Amino acid sequence: MLDAGHDAPRIAYLLSGLPVEILGRTRSDGAMRRPAPSREEFFRAHPRDGRPPKHGAAFVFCDPAAWG
Repeated sequence: MLDAGHDAPRIAYLLSGLPVEILGRTRSDGAMRRPAPSREEFFRAHPRDGRPPKHGAAFVFCDPAAWG
C-alpha cells in the first residue's frame, strides 16, 4: 500500500513478475499519459509530420471523458 507521494505505477512495473498487488493512492488532479502510437501508426496517420511523440494522449483523473 502506497501513499500519493510514492510512484505506484513505477513500483508495479518493477514488481510485475512477482505475485503481489499494488494499491496506491493518487492525487485527483493528477494526470498520466497513455502509450505513444507506434512509428508505423504515427507516420501512416501523419506522413509529413516530424518526429513521433514520446507519449500518447493524457489520462486525466478528474475528466471522465479522458478515461477511455
